[in-house]
Amino acid sequence: MSCRMNQAASETDGTDRQAAFLLFALELLFYMPAASFSAYIALYYQNQGMSIAEIGILTAIGPVISMILQPLWGSFADHSGKYISSLRISLIGSVLGMLVYPFAHGMIGLVLCCAFYFIFYSAFSPIAETVILNIATARRISFSRIRTGGSIGFCLMICFAGWYFTDHSLASIFPVTAAIHLLTLLLTFPLSRIIPEKSKNEESPTHNAPFFHGIGSALKDRRFLLILLYILCFQSVFSLYWSFLSVNAKAIGISLTGIGMLNLIGAVSEIPILLLEEKICRKFSAVQILMFSAAVMAGRIFLTLAGNAEGFIAAQILNGAATILPYYCAIMYINDHLPHEIHATAQSLFYMVQGGISSALGDGLGGIAMQAFGMRQVYIAEAIFLIAVAICTGAAGVRKAEKS
Repeated sequence: MSCRMNQAASETDGTDRQAAFLLFALELLFYMPAASFSAYIALYYQNQGMSIAEIGILTAIGPVISMILQPLWGSFADHSGKYISSLRISLIGSVLGMLVYPFAHGMIGLVLCCAFYFIFYSAFSPIAETVILNIATARRISFSRIRTGGSIGFCLMICFAGWYFTDHSLASIFPVTAAIHLLTLLLTFPLSRIIPEKSKNEESPTHNAPFFHGIGSALKDRRFLLILLYILCFQSVFSLYWSFLSVNAKAIGISLTGIGMLNLIGAVSEIPILLLEEKICRKFSAVQILMFSAAVMAGRIFLTLAGNAEGFIAAQILNGAATILPYYCAIMYINDHLPHEIHATAQSLFYMVQGGISSALGDGLGGIAMQAFGMRQVYIAEAIFLIAVAICTGAAGVRKAEKS
């Protein structure tokens, strides 16, 4: 009896280690497209002869499509229970999107290719995050430690991209990103063997409910709505900052290798925050964390406005403190407080706001504003706006404390 129990425990430990390894590998690949594609696509558009306003519009296409389609992808995954199948469809479409991108010429061609790619890629982040959280929760694996794989993967790809894209055409970002999506697709096959049954069943708890049941249920949660409002404000500013980071760095004479190093510094800065995240969230309230992140992001903008390499480096060192904490607060609230059967839908709503509405506002309107008023003036206005967001967040926290 004792031997059988020990054998069962040993098998469970082995399965958990396998699960942790697969989740870490998925996170490793998760953020690589941000390093190979998102970090350089604005420079590619610039090399194609696009103006600042046109670059802003092009970088806003993906977010606009995500804003429309992510809730539908999430609802489909929750409604059908086919999380892994949804991931595979997303990744196959993403590979095809990357392969046709280099053949696009002119504004119309770039718009069409960008739209095709994001129709599929928009599904990946929320559904993959749901799968990772479901498995991590079921196996009692620390999500914050697994998430360090994303930062490490981003670092590795930034190092590779900074070296590779310096010696090759910027059009090589497309086959490199396609290869990342293909590797992620292959990873879904062993992953499908360890996903918890309640996430794997063909008949999900919402199978007989109306298709948009999950969206309505998530939006009824007032605290979730407030988190989405904060993310909308914060991410609108960060999205513009991120999209034009390479353009701004190049403008002051930083090379492609230097831009890669800046992105590497930003990614490395996330790792200590991720390792300490659970302790930080236990010691400080969500309101304090969100206020701090908004203030730090405002500081990053002012450092960038110094117009020298030292300012850019200092701003990137602060990346982890500014961006990881709000993200962690949001996804853990979904995982801990919303019903399991609407997790993919809620994650989709979060990513719709974070990567869809916010990026569309930040990149689209921000690019047009930069063309009209100048980059410096827009950055100063956004930094002041973030300081106001921090103050309003604190005031909301005080009001909530007084009510309770």
